[in-house]
Amino acid sequence: MDPDGIALPMKTCPQCAEAVQDAAVLCRHCRYSFVGRKCAECLSDNPAGTQLCGTCGAPLTGNRPLSRRVSRAPVKDYMIESILSLLFCGGLIAIPALIYASQVRSKQSAGDYEGAVEASRNAKKWLTIAVGVACGLLLLCVLLVAVVAALGR
Repeated sequence: MDPDGIALPMKTCPQCAEAVQDAAVLCRHCRYSFVGRKCAECLSDNPAGTQLCGTCGAPLTGNRPLSRRVSRAPVKDYMIESILSLLFCGGLIAIPALIYASQVRSKQSAGDYEGAVEASRNAKKWLTIAVGVACGLLLLCVLLVAVVAALGR
């Protein structure tokens, strides 16, 4: 019933058999989509009630509503490591790591999983380069101090 006490038209969900409002696009009990389904293989939209994807022919297992994205494991963004590298490992060479680390979150939230994985790889690569260069410079400084100390005797 609506707030005025008038009975609203109802329909039955074909997946869980619960009653939902006739205007509903998602079942509030089981999240069944009355609008359509998204293919897990090619991510194309398909009308409700179809069993095979109209684009790639894959079986539509489960019922993913069109409005929901396919969830995947979160991608490591290396943001904290990049910031620490920027602060402690020589600055400028860590900037690309920070840029790629910031792209990971934005690409993943936009649904570009492959782009987020690629940005994560690039962030890790530049982070490794920055830390390697910093360690190399530190070793060079230690050797230089040791040589100067040895010559000063």
